[in-house]
Amino acid sequence: MVQYLTTTALFPPGRSIRNESYRADVAMALEQVDLNAAFRYKNCHAPGKGWWHACLIHPTTHPRKYIPFSCMLRICPECAARLAFDVRMGYETAIRVTVALQNYKLKWGWRLRMVTLTSSYELAPDMGEKIPYLLDRARDLFKKLWGQPIKAGPHKGESNGAGAIASLEVGERGKKFHVHMLTWGRFVEQRVISKEWSEQTDGQFSVVDGQDFGQGENGIRKAISEGLKYTVKATRLSPQQLVDLHMVLKGRRRIRSWGSFYKAKAAVDIDITHVCEVCAAPMHYYRERYFDRLVVEDREGSLVASPRLKSTEANNFPSGPGPPDQISAMGLQQPFPLHC
Repeated sequence: MVQYLTTTALFPPGRSIRNESYRADVAMALEQVDLNAAFRYKNCHAPGKGWWHACLIHPTTHPRKYIPFSCMLRICPECAARLAFDVRMGYETAIRVTVALQNYKLKWGWRLRMVTLTSSYELAPDMGEKIPYLLDRARDLFKKLWGQPIKAGPHKGESNGAGAIASLEVGERGKKFHVHMLTWGRFVEQRVISKEWSEQTDGQFSVVDGQDFGQGENGIRKAISEGLKYTVKATRLSPQQLVDLHMVLKGRRRIRSWGSFYKAKAAVDIDITHVCEVCAAPMHYYRERYFDRLVVEDREGSLVASPRLKSTEANNFPSGPGPPDQISAMGLQQPFPLHC
């Protein structure tokens, strides 16, 4: 029984993107500005670069899970979609709980709504400083229109329960930055949001858009899906534009939360077991190429699952993730060095 595992979803190893020539062009452009990221990008989901999470005593015969190497770059088609999925799953529970606890406010006109705040900033390598600027202005707009504290009564000065999550994206057509802000609070007319956005940006921008998805189960799911997407569909950009986007995002957060949604992201539950489900032996990590050697030797009838064995094949990544953080944090004693 063999299962294939990533940090969020099951799928077979190997890159799924069809246009490998496009990926090669991106890697070539990336090498000019970030060698580390280029190395990771080229090896993402490549055969021979992953790990097997397998039984220590019977690694080749008992159930095991394959963990492909992931570059975890926000410009990678596979990793970007998976990271966005993690974000949505992490915030979805918190949003549902908040809305459920404050459900009585619906009769006051409160709603979960997505507001799009546009800008004229086009994608370019030197536009990195505009990311915190746009998100800071979105924060100030939220506090002005939704996040005002209670003004009277026994709870005067306390939070009114409104919340927001903002994510920065790049338009597929004009390649311009905009902010998707998922808000929970009272209804605010679009013209009021537009006027406030213009004031917050010193008159630079004023075009905004608001969208309601309903307050039911499907409405919340649609709002989260639209409001917390990946930065851009990677293959819609040229290789050079994708590299420019990498440099703009490098070291910068593109998602922020405020109010009742502040730091509300929950950890994504990952189905990783500590012991073998058949014999209860400890589970350990094996480099994919080393594990392939175990399979061959095991077929010849020799017992190879010994902590004394070390592979002569080195898989020396200069950096980038080993097993994902949620997995390596389990604290298991490794029978084989991860660089083997």
